[in-house]
Amino acid sequence: MNFAPISLTIFLGLVGCPPSVSSEPAVIDVRTDNQVDRDLIDKAIGYFRGVCGGLQSAGVDLQQGVATLTDPYWQKRNFGWKKMVEVEVVIANEPRVLRSTHESGNIGGHHCRYAIGSGRNPAITTAKDACQLVCGWSGDFFSIPELAGLFGEEPFKRDYDFEAFKGAAFRGEYQAQRNLAYVMEYELGDIEAHDLVQACAWRKVILTSGHRSTDMADLSQEETTCGRLSAAEQSRAMTRARQLLSQIKGDGREKKSNNSLR
Repeated sequence: MNFAPISLTIFLGLVGCPPSVSSEPAVIDVRTDNQVDRDLIDKAIGYFRGVCGGLQSAGVDLQQGVATLTDPYWQKRNFGWKKMVEVEVVIANEPRVLRSTHESGNIGGHHCRYAIGSGRNPAITTAKDACQLVCGWSGDFFSIPELAGLFGEEPFKRDYDFEAFKGAAFRGEYQAQRNLAYVMEYELGDIEAHDLVQACAWRKVILTSGHRSTDMADLSQEETTCGRLSAAEQSRAMTRARQLLSQIKGDGREKKSNNSLR
């Protein structure tokens, strides 16, 4: 499967400590008087530090660090989260360790929020590009299977037949292709299935297979899914989509047009 481990090359491009600036971890104030909650937050932050390079080495640039245990937002509840740790930091206006600019603009001054959750889809999420760059990530989700069960939820267990989805998708069945793409994108806890590049490829297949049921929702989902990929990953997804189209038997399709991938 194609996971997104932290790229040393990417991170070295983001963080370069000048000789006059010491490398140190960010200070995060745990906000709770409950010792049980504090222990959970400390464990979550420990996992976070392990996968976020900037949190460990660019502390001079990360200010006002705060961590709290809270109820998840409705989007996070869809991941099966019952509780989550929210970590907030503010990037210094003039970063000294983190590279100060990227293609979207200056990262200085950004207020970053990271959500850490376990259960069905254990992961750390953050929406802003600047906040992803602090950690050396290229997307808004970072799957961490080891987090499963941290907050007492049941660990991931499939309640769908992934192999059946795959078989029907390769027979050209529209709904099976949608189900397969959804699982590959959103079921972060499914180590075998989760693959964002493959999800994008299947979204492209859905749009170009000529299904009668294809609608604007499929177009919007393709833009959303593929928009989470880097340029290199999008190129891989396009190549994979072409391969999939050549492998699909098509006996489950009702065609209305003959579109092609560009």
